Amino acid sequence: MYSFVAQSKPELSFDYEPHQTYAVFNVRVSSGERIQPSEFGVANYMSHHYPVASDDIEIGDGVKNGSVKVGFDKDDSYGWKPYAVYNGVYCYGEKKSVYLKEIDPTFQYNTITPTTIKCVGQQTIEDATLEREYFTVGSKEYEGSDITITGLKPNTSYDIAYHVVTEERGDERSERLEFRTQELDLSILRPKCVSSTCAIVAAETNISEDEPNVGFQWRKYDAPETLPSNEGYAAIYDGRLEGYVKNLQPTSYYNVRAFYKAEDDTYYYSDWITFDPSDFSYFEPTVHTYPIDEVTDSRAKVRGYALAGTDEITEQGFEYWALGGDPSKAMRVKAAPGDGGDVSVVIATGQVMTAELTNLAPNTTYCCRAFVTTTGGTTYGEEQAFTTMAGPTGIYSAETEKAEPTIMGYYDLGGRKLNGPAHGAVTIVRYSDGSARKVLIK
Repeated sequence: MYSFVAQSKPELSFDYEPHQTYAVFNVRVSSGERIQPSEFGVANYMSHHYPVASDDIEIGDGVKNGSVKVGFDKDDSYGWKPYAVYNGVYCYGEKKSVYLKEIDPTFQYNTITPTTIKCVGQQTIEDATLEREYFTVGSKEYEGSDITITGLKPNTSYDIAYHVVTEERGDERSERLEFRTQELDLSILRPKCVSSTCAIVAAETNISEDEPNVGFQWRKYDAPETLPSNEGYAAIYDGRLEGYVKNLQPTSYYNVRAFYKAEDDTYYYSDWITFDPSDFSYFEPTVHTYPIDEVTDSRAKVRGYALAGTDEITEQGFEYWALGGDPSKAMRVKAAPGDGGDVSVVIATGQVMTAELTNLAPNTTYCCRAFVTTTGGTTYGEEQAFTTMAGPTGIYSAETEKAEPTIMGYYDLGGRKLNGPAHGAVTIVRYSDGSARKVLIK
């Protein structure tokens, strides 16, 4: 037997089926009456041998075939070879490289503004175990596969990379892509004085609504240059940056300008504009409802914009109601928050206010709008429709026992807060779970 092996080298070969964390080697070796391998399989460059199990062997005409699954900690491509043991002698076939299937991390940036970029990464995870996804811009890391990077410098080039970490193969990354932010547009508008001591200040801009590092600086017209300006942050809606300046002196003129502050503390400014707070008029509050894009089968995250006018805001939040699955159904006419049994109310705070709508019905179309109540009445934002996702099954969770909601306040039909229920008139009662109903006490 030994002399046969020595004089006539048997044929040994393999092919393989690649996966992301392992490969299945299909090995073929010579076998017949004169030679019988006691073992065969594949070996790597470190001389680790992976034999074919006896129950996986198929016998053909002068050959034996078999397969063996080999797990990879990394993409160990170098130096794999088939082997067989004949009469105690190890024989090896030709070396080949083995390449596992790629994770294929790729990404694209779908929105670029002067100060922000939105990136979406994708990967192909099959048998690997995803441990982490993140982006890098320079030395800074951003967790997740769908991110918004803020605080960038306008008209500046950046490169970005998307990383995918798996338990088995470690850190894989896509090609780095270079992008350039847009030039900044920041144009101050004439302030709107709502009283002798307060003014709404605004600027037109191409900065994204996602950017938090924006606002206004103001100072008395005749203030010395060495005196620092007052500064406050503001919010953006539909290309307009707006803020509210209080505690002005009606006997003084003021200068105001918009600013953007990059992450490295570099400031970018609009021009100054001068205004007289004693020249005031009456203004309604500004209210907007942002489009709704975070929706599940039972919840939705909503975002609104509320800026006071002349009258102080006494309450603000969101109304929402079902449209019966028909998004073309006519929207409600303007009415007091909570007016009508089909409407639910959620209270929120802040110039940019957020809330989570819960206990929504699956596969149902809803309408939502922001509102602001002042002593002068109620003002509404845009009506935004959204549809909840279908439930995971046809059976939904049963009702569980809940604590009774508590009364949070009483209101008349004009939205004005009352000390208690009004006698002889309709009163709107609002509860801690966000619901509202009308009562009439005679």
